[in-house]
Parts: sequence; structure tokens; C-alpha cells
Amino acid sequence: MQRPRGGRFSPSPLTGQVVRRRRLFDRLAARSAVLVLGPAGYGKSVLLASWLAEARPEGAVVWLTLDPSDRDPGRLAADLLTAMRTPGAGHLATLLERLEDPPLFADHLAFVDTLQQTLVDEEVALTLVLDDLHHLVGSPRALELVDHFMAWAPPSCRVLLASRSMPQLRLQKLRLDGRLELVGHSDLAFTREETAVAVGLWGLGLGPDAVAELHTLTQGWPAATRLAVLAVRAGARTDLHDVRRDDALAEYLTTEVLGSLDPDLREFVLDATIDELVCPSLLDAVRSSTDSAALLERCAQDGLFLNRESGAGDEPWFRWHGLFASNLRLPRLARPHSAQAAERRAALWWRSVDPDVAVSHALAARDDELAGEIAASVWLDLVLAGQSDTARRLAAAVPDDVTDAAELHLATAFVTAEEGAVDVARLELERARELSHRLPPSARTQFEMRATVIELFVVRDRVALTESLARGHRLVVESEAGSVSLDRATMALLKLYVGMSEARLLDRPLEAVRLLRQAHLTANESGYTALGLMAQAETCIPSIATGRLDDAQALARDVLAQANAKGWGDLPGIAMASGYLGWLALWKGEPRRAIALLDRCEATLLPHDWAMLGLVTTVLAQACLSAGDVEGAERAAERGRELATHDRMPPWWPSLVLALDAMVLMERGHVEEARVMAQHPADGPEFHLATCFRGCVLLRSGRPQETLDVLDTIPAERMFPHVSGVVDTLRAQALAEFGDRQLAHEALERALDTSQRYGFLEPFRLVGDVLTPLLTEHSSTGTRHGDLVLRVLAHLSSNLPTSVNDWGETLTERERTILHYLATDMSPSEIATAEFISVNTVKTHLAHVYRKLDVANRRAAVRHATQLGLI
Repeated sequence: MQRPRGGRFSPSPLTGQVVRRRRLFDRLAARSAVLVLGPAGYGKSVLLASWLAEARPEGAVVWLTLDPSDRDPGRLAADLLTAMRTPGAGHLATLLERLEDPPLFADHLAFVDTLQQTLVDEEVALTLVLDDLHHLVGSPRALELVDHFMAWAPPSCRVLLASRSMPQLRLQKLRLDGRLELVGHSDLAFTREETAVAVGLWGLGLGPDAVAELHTLTQGWPAATRLAVLAVRAGARTDLHDVRRDDALAEYLTTEVLGSLDPDLREFVLDATIDELVCPSLLDAVRSSTDSAALLERCAQDGLFLNRESGAGDEPWFRWHGLFASNLRLPRLARPHSAQAAERRAALWWRSVDPDVAVSHALAARDDELAGEIAASVWLDLVLAGQSDTARRLAAAVPDDVTDAAELHLATAFVTAEEGAVDVARLELERARELSHRLPPSARTQFEMRATVIELFVVRDRVALTESLARGHRLVVESEAGSVSLDRATMALLKLYVGMSEARLLDRPLEAVRLLRQAHLTANESGYTALGLMAQAETCIPSIATGRLDDAQALARDVLAQANAKGWGDLPGIAMASGYLGWLALWKGEPRRAIALLDRCEATLLPHDWAMLGLVTTVLAQACLSAGDVEGAERAAERGRELATHDRMPPWWPSLVLALDAMVLMERGHVEEARVMAQHPADGPEFHLATCFRGCVLLRSGRPQETLDVLDTIPAERMFPHVSGVVDTLRAQALAEFGDRQLAHEALERALDTSQRYGFLEPFRLVGDVLTPLLTEHSSTGTRHGDLVLRVLAHLSSNLPTSVNDWGETLTERERTILHYLATDMSPSEIATAEFISVNTVKTHLAHVYRKLDVANRRAAVRHATQLGLI
């Protein structure tokens, strides 16, 4: 059965009894933003619907009636997208077919930006109506989404809001800019003439004096006018003054209206108003009947405050007038036993349709156990669907004495942990474990798996993290052996978080890759697309140890492309895809691009992911050094020192921070201080790249033997590709300084082998331009990498000031590369082949080089470049 939410994406059909208030139509069309503000029953929705029907605005027309579930920004964003895909949206619906609902941990403001960018790119005119905005009260995040949409709506977009109360939106700037039209309570009230029209349309003959009296008593409140007319028409009231009090209206609804119905229909109406939005199968379940469809049609035909909802689905949906349904609550509760039974049956029906509504009904039935069971069974699915606020609200609504209280505390722990409130999450997790003895044996394994996932991010120190990781591995083994039966969401989540923890510790990278790949497969098979993308993104980091860097690069690009296509570009779970591409860009000699990618990764990482934040920070510091931004490197190194205070950081973390500080000191020219720091590593195990950094400092401070000694401490199993490249390059230069040219060239050839295979240039940059003589000499030793040597020399010289003429022009990196080729006997066509560019492009670069060097031919260019120290 379809969810009932489709009925909210179009206004209720207009009837011949609608008072069309054309005096307000011009105001609705006057501005790009309109707020229609008034209490319940003031005809806000009818006004907007009748204006749309008459004005027929150009472009896409999108209607969304909000309800309390939209306080969850994930659900609000999803509903907004669904509304824009309805037939009324026209061409816009086709443009948004590929865009999916925002998922786990999604940034919903970025999602709205994606929608708006589509409007701009495709030049789509849009009229968007958000009805019943008051349902978002109490949800700053949902209101922020609406605020963001209005603030950055393109000029072709008109937004019309309808609310019972003033929304907490930043409307002042819109008003100052002349972009906001406010249609308020006094504007919405019937005029005396409209009251007279309404009285006539609703079948009551009143003279001018009686109409004036009715208008004065109701103060133009359309709903009160309607109810008063019905009361008088039915003969239940003869004195119009009786409708001035709210309790008089309630009395009319609960006595005269119901009293005028036959007993069977009266009982049906009491049962049928259990929800404002109803359908036949819901009411058949509540009433244990089969005739609800016919009775609903009868109520609609008789005008019993019931309208048929338009929308998708195999059965019709109806909406009761809110005042009518709410005012029948007391007579319904006057039948306590049947009322509780009806609420419970409603909870069971809504359970598979909308768990939020189901829990509300279960609590109304005073069946806390059922409420807890429903909330416990759906919280993880809600979180994975991007509805964390709903999961939190359901968990908080259920009393703490139910059997499933442990699961509900887990839900709160998970949501608060993902927000970065680790201390709160830890307390919730402890409370969950205290209550876990209430769970039946069949549910305890699943509970333990979910609790372990949360522990992996909230435990205080590495010892506890290691214990949680070991427990997670045991549970993974048990699940793979089939000794426990689990839902696929829990299995995917467990493998994802265990794999993520392994990736951060870097003790067993191959095991991390295995688990993350399995998590991706399980998530995709279960329809958890966002979870699958997270697993793929996380796979990139431990893949560094496997040496399959190009495969990981393709995977990272694919993850980001998929996420962007779905509007999930800022999903924190995929941050490591950007992080990996930044790391690879650094090692391939593109530090500026690396900094941009690493900044993006750092900005979107989960707030509690200290270990990965640390790794990203150190790579960022290295990229800043490579780009010549020493101050940026110092700032990143300072953040690294701050992270050292977290007990969760790996034991090798102090070694990396110290080595990075030594590198920064060396760049600042504090050679002696840097050397001393490099000679005295931090206590505890040392990170393999930290060893390389210390080797760089020692070599550049004139300690070649100490450099070789340090490099010998790196175990063979830690010789990842980038580490191997640095080690061989350092070893080559250290051996050259000892005069052992043969071994030096052998080491340099190994370094070039690694560079050729992976595209690395950073190992040579780390050693510095002191390597230039050895590289120049190496080109005549019969190397297999003559072209690469030239590229490396060009890369090293790119870090030097290269003003080549009196007016301060410099050579671009590509021009410097071409300049190095000029020192060989390679022809332009051979240079083009080596650089994967056209011969014409080579000739263009040559012309630029000759002009900047103020020379006429190749020989003169080489001679002048040699004098300038460029080659």
C-alpha cells in the first residue's frame, strides 16, 4: 500500500462553495515571497489554491502541505523533492528524476542548494507553496532549511508560505528588500460582503442585519462562520450570539453535529476521526470492519468536514477538518475501553506505514510496550534514511520502563554520537547496557552488535577502543559463520565501523579493506545506498597499503560522482574519498589541488573522527610545505599537537607530530633545532612516514649516515609505495654524499621505478633541489626513465623563483618541463609523445619560452637557461 504522503503534494479540490477572495489575489502575485499568516480556520489553504486556479502562474507549480513529521529536516528535504516531481511541476519533475532523498548524516542545506542550482541552470520558473508551515515550530533545523531556500531562491522562483503562527525565519531582510508580502490575520478575515456571500453559498437565507451581526460575532473567522451557518441551518441555534465562544463551537461539534447523525454513522465518525488523515483500510483495521470506504464517501458527500485527498495510491485518502477531528477527541475518550482498543489497532496499522504516527497511537492506547517495540524496530532504518531527529524523538517519547528501553537508549547514543556529542552518547550507551538485561535472548546479539558500533566512536582511550574492536571482530566472525541471525542493516553497519576502525589504526589494512568491501555489498543489497558509498569511500585509505592506488583513485572519483548526482555532495561519510584524492594529488606533485581536496575532507569529516582528522591534518601540513606555504603548515601542525591530547589517537601519533614539527623548523631555517628534534624521536612506536620525515631533516642538516641508520628501522611490511619512494630517494642522496655513486644510482633508479609506476613526484621534493646534480648525472647512466628524470628536474626547479627577464616574467611549470627537454636531442614530435600532448602544443610552448628568455633558437635557450640556473 502506498504511503499517504502523496496527498500532501496538491491542494484539496475546490468546490462551488468556496468564497473566492479576489481582493487578495493581486497581493499574492505582487512579490517573490508571500507569507499568509493566520489562525486555524482562516482559509489560508483555500485562498492559495483558488489563486493558483485563477492565476495559472507560468512554469512549475509545486504544492507541499507540511505536517509534524517534517520537523525532521531529512524528511522535509525528501518531501520537497517528491513535491517537485509531481505532475504539476512539469519539466522540473523530469530534471530531478535522478536526485534522491538526503541520506544518513546528510547536509540538507547543500541538498537544497542542489535543487536551486537546477532551477538556475535550467532556467525553470517555479511557484512553490508550503502550506501549514506552523508544523515546523520547535525544529530550528527544519526552519533553517526553509530559510535557506528563501534566502537563495533564484529570481524566477516565487515562494508562498501559509502558517498559523509567525515562523522563526529571517524575513526582515526580505521585507527591507521589498521582496516579501505579508497577508495577515486581519487580511484573511471575511469582510462583511464575503460573509454575506458565504452565508448564501452555504444555503442559509439571512437578511443584511443578521449577516452584519454574524460578521461581528465571528470577527470574520471563516471556520466559525461556517459552523454557525450550519448550526442555524440545522435549527440547533437560533441566537447568533451563542457562537461567540470557542466552547460553543466545541459543543456544537460534539453534540448537535453528532446528534444529527444516525447511530451507526455517529459511531463511525467517532472512530474515523482518530486521525486527521484517514483511508478505508486504516479505519477498517481500527473498527474491525469492511465498510469504511462507503461510509467515508457518505461523510464527504454529506459535508461532514471531510475532503477527499488527491494523490497516488490504490485507495482513496480523506482529510477531516482539523477543528472537527480535534473537538471529537473528548467524546471519543468518553468510551475508554473502546478508545484504547482503537488506538492500539491504529498503532498496529500505522506501524508498517509511518512508525512516527504508530508510536503516537500506541502511547495514546497506554500500551508503552508496543510503543517501545515499534520505536526499537525502526530507529536504525530511520537513521540510515537521514531521519535522525525522528529516531531521537521516538526514543524520547517512550517511557524508560519498557522491555526495549535499552534499544531506545542506543538510538539516542547513535544520534548524539554522529553529532559529535560524544560524552552524551557515552552516557546513553552506559544506560543502554544497564537496561539490556530486559531484552529477550533473541534480541541481545543484535543489541551487542549495535552497541559495539557506537563504542568504536565513543570510548575514551585506545585500550578501550582495542577491546571494542576485538569484540566487533568476534561478532563479525559469528555473523559470517551464520551462528546468529541479524538484520542486514546491523550487519552492514557493524562491518563498516569495524573496517573504519581498522583503517584508522592501520595495523591490518588488508582486513580493513575486506570488511569495508563486504559492508558495501551488504548495504547495496539492502538498499542502503548512502551506507554503501560510505564503505567505498573508507576503502580508499587502507588501499594505500595494497599499492592499488589507481584503482582507489577511480573508486574515490566514482563515489564523489555518485554522491553529487544524488545531491549528497557534503555527506560526511564520504569525506575520505576527497581525503584520498588529496593525498594522491600531493604525492603526484600537485600540492595546491591537494590542499583544496584536503580542506573539503576536513570540513565534512564526522566531528568525533579524531584519528582520521589527525591523518588529514598531517597530509595538509605536508601539502602546505610542498606548496611553499610554511605558515599554513605551521597552523596544521598546531592542530596536530592539539589532537595529541586525545587518548583515542594511535600510539604512533606523537612520532608523526614531532617529525612534522621538525620539518616545519627546517623550512623556517632553524636547522640545528630541527636536527636535534629529528635525532630524538618520541617515545613509543614510530609511524613509517614520520621516520621518512626525520630522515629528510637529518639529510638536509648534513647527517647522511644518521639518515641511512634511520631508514633501516622501517620494517619491510611498512614499505608502502609512497614510503618506498621516499626511502630510496633519501638513500640515493645519502649514498651520493658518501661518494658511493654506483649504489646511489641503483637506489635512485628504484625510486624512479616507483615514481614511474605510481606517478609520484613528492619523494623528490621532500629531498629537495640538493638532488639535482645526482639526477642530472643519472640521465647519462642508461636509466630506463630519462623522460621522467627531466620531469623531476622541472618539478624541483618549479619551487625556485624563476624570473627570466627584466620585467619579472616566469616560466610556467609546463614551460619549464619543455625547457628541460631542450637540453636533450629529442625532436618536438618526440617531446609531444613523451608528454602526451600535440606537436602544435609543444611548438606553442617553445615560442613562449624563446620570447620570455629573449632568444632566437634552441641552443641559445639552453645556454641562457643554464646561466639562470633553470637547468
